[in-house]
Amino acid sequence: MNKFSLLLFVVTIGYFVSSCSNERAQKRLLIIADGSIESSEIEPLLQLNGLDEISQSASTNILLTDSLEMYSIIAVLQKDYSNLLPDVQTALQRFSESGGGIILYENAVNTYQWPWLNQINQQKQSSGTIGSGTYAFLTAEIESQIDFLIGENTWKNELVKSKQAPSFSRFNVVTLDNNIYEPIELEVLPDLRVLFMERRGLIKLYDPKTNSTSIAAEFNVCIEGNYEDGLLGMALDPNFTETHWVYIYYSPPCENTNQLLSRFTFTEEGTIDLNSEVMVMEVGVQRETCCHSGGEVMFDKQGYLWLSTGDNTSSKESDGYTPIDERPGRSPFDAQKSSGNTHDLRGKILRIKINAD
Repeated sequence: MNKFSLLLFVVTIGYFVSSCSNERAQKRLLIIADGSIESSEIEPLLQLNGLDEISQSASTNILLTDSLEMYSIIAVLQKDYSNLLPDVQTALQRFSESGGGIILYENAVNTYQWPWLNQINQQKQSSGTIGSGTYAFLTAEIESQIDFLIGENTWKNELVKSKQAPSFSRFNVVTLDNNIYEPIELEVLPDLRVLFMERRGLIKLYDPKTNSTSIAAEFNVCIEGNYEDGLLGMALDPNFTETHWVYIYYSPPCENTNQLLSRFTFTEEGTIDLNSEVMVMEVGVQRETCCHSGGEVMFDKQGYLWLSTGDNTSSKESDGYTPIDERPGRSPFDAQKSSGNTHDLRGKILRIKINAD
């Protein structure tokens, strides 16, 4: 390797490293608090030592700007985080992935809705190591956690893996139906009409040209005993434009103790012909009590039909533990009959090859 190529190599690597990481010259805190937070609750943050700058904002929209790189810590304080739009949530997630520290209002965060919070290792504080992403709750001990939250005080682009969700303002909200009961699933037709189903038996059709909704089919379904039964899933045939077929997974009248996966024909009149039913599969179930009917239906790119079936087991009498109950008469409460049984179709994800008629 000659001197020129070696120099070029060093300069290129140096540029790459500097473009991936951006060390902050100052330690800055941004506080975003909505009207639910009292000024007295914010005051401890305003009095923190060891920070070069503290800024405040009343709007989470600042998270959607390009200014986040300048902040070491962002405090997002509100007593209900469920109203944060997806674009704001992902912006906060990306800030965390870059190595930024986050302060949240204690007991207001549902980590089920924000699963990425579970991926942040809070034990880094006790181990003394600093890595990508830290968070803490606004408590009386917050000042002792500032150094932990700041970490290396570096924005690391190479660690940001999540894609930014598009702004909610880019979407138009269209109401398909103001009178709907227990909606389950929808399918958009090639002509942009929308089929959507209600668990208790109705399938409706929305027409964007007339901005109106009509009844496409009314199924007689079992909704007794297992009160999660009914219309459960729907998928268009991959060649819907030619075949006009719709696949539906549903619970027939209660005397039939099977769930049915069937194919139906969608008519030119915008209805589903119930007399066109071709049954693809039966799944035996118990209807003595709830729960877990499952029923998602979809096709993959290879033309296989995928069906998810619930375990058809009630977990309401196992005190939060795995529903295993081998006592006589307790089969509805024992998942060993279904998801724990490879000879049973319940509690499975099934891949189905649809043969020609």
